[in-house]
Amino acid sequence: MAGSRHGKDLLLIGIDYRSAPEVLRDRLFQDEISTEEGLGALAAAGLKAAVLIATCERIDVILPAEQREDEQAARRWLASLAGAESRRLGDSLYRLSGEEALLHLWRIAASLESAMPGEPQVLGQVRKAERLAEEAGLLSPPLVEAFQAAFAAAKRVRSETALGERAVTMASAALQVARDLHGKLDSCRLLLLGLGEGLELFVGPFQSVGVQQVLVCHPNGPRADAAALRLGAHARRWEEREQALAEAEIVITGMASAHYSLEPDLLRRVIKARRHRPILVIDGGVPGDVNPSAGELEDIFLYDFDDLEGLALAGQSRRRLALEDAKTILAEELERWRLRLSGRETAALLREAEIGLRALEADALSAGEGSAVSLLRQQLLERLTAMARGLGRQQPEERAALERLIKGLFSARYDDEKE
Repeated sequence: MAGSRHGKDLLLIGIDYRSAPEVLRDRLFQDEISTEEGLGALAAAGLKAAVLIATCERIDVILPAEQREDEQAARRWLASLAGAESRRLGDSLYRLSGEEALLHLWRIAASLESAMPGEPQVLGQVRKAERLAEEAGLLSPPLVEAFQAAFAAAKRVRSETALGERAVTMASAALQVARDLHGKLDSCRLLLLGLGEGLELFVGPFQSVGVQQVLVCHPNGPRADAAALRLGAHARRWEEREQALAEAEIVITGMASAHYSLEPDLLRRVIKARRHRPILVIDGGVPGDVNPSAGELEDIFLYDFDDLEGLALAGQSRRRLALEDAKTILAEELERWRLRLSGRETAALLREAEIGLRALEADALSAGEGSAVSLLRQQLLERLTAMARGLGRQQPEERAALERLIKGLFSARYDDEKE
């Protein structure tokens, strides 16, 4: 049925900052990955419809699950990005279909799947992904409908909850802590140790209050270079991180690796090189980047995102409430989606019933074919009844009512013919 293609058969294959081990994150979540080139590669592999969301936190391929070859082509493309580490890809990929894929897409658009939920730029990234797919000729009607629903859901989350305020309040809290520690910030240097959209949200507010120099340091040199160019910052090699730490008054981390990036011994050397001038260290890693014992060092002032959130006006309770509100909104939007889908399926079923009745009417006009008409009537009735039972989005009593309606239509028409 035509309606079933709009949501039921959606497929999403992806990998994100949580599912990928560190070695894969460095290979996959590169700023150099071009969405346009990725879409071109998917089209060259034979995909007729797909949307690619590629950021420094995730790569997701969304497509109508019409052919298994499409899924395999998407997996091969992801494996080509992973290169020598492709053997690690299988355990890190997630595959979602139907409503699970749809809801995951909505959660991405609403910034519920981000390292820092509420990041304001995420919806723009998803909109851009849809636009690029359209320009590449890869946007099919089911994808259009799924993404339009995602935009509507994300807009509700942003306008009806306080989730979007979280990033703003955390940046404000970080600025206040920095001012309390360093006073005026126009002579301070900010170091991003790691990359990620959540970290970059802090750069603008610090620059707006006078921070002139921003440093970016990451093990992946090309990623650091690209981020520095985008932020108007200076890239530093990973081998130079100790010197970069010694130069910075404010450090924000976002490595999210399996081991600590900042240990007390390293920070002791940094403090000595700085002649014991204090450093504000904000640990933005998930899991943490800084050994908690580093917070005991006299000149290290260590905060994590939860600490900043606690300093913000609403604190963690406001965040939890906003997340619950967002989940409720998405559940409501999913129910609306189900109702629209069910309505289309029911309409298609009744249209087919009407066509069947007209066919029976034409056959009934042919003399001497009563047995054939009766057989056709029975076969069509059985088929439509089975289709009615397959409308999984309806309640049992609704399906039963629809079955009675179809049988009633057939019985009434058949009785008229006999008379």
